[in-house]
Amino acid sequence: MESNFEFLTKDQDTQLLYDTAKDAEELYTLGKFSNEFESIRKVVENMVRMILDFEYIEISEYSTLNDCLKEIRQKRLVNNDILDVFIPIKKYW
Repeated sequence: MESNFEFLTKDQDTQLLYDTAKDAEELYTLGKFSNEFESIRKVVENMVRMILDFEYIEISEYSTLNDCLKEIRQKRLVNNDILDVFIPIKKYW
């Protein structure tokens, strides 16, 4: 079965997200939703850290997802529509 996340394999930077995204997809098909949410949060955390890294913004390895999202919001690194997707994931999972 081909993953819906195959597009992540086409770029070296997003390749790092592929395995976790594919795991989330497989957990969904197995009905293991709480585990799926953990994988989704990991993907979001890695994406947020990548955004900061691409902008050469140094953050502590101990920074929380909330800390990273605050930094992104303050520096206006992404559109608010993207933050509107990331923030609920932070709150609930």
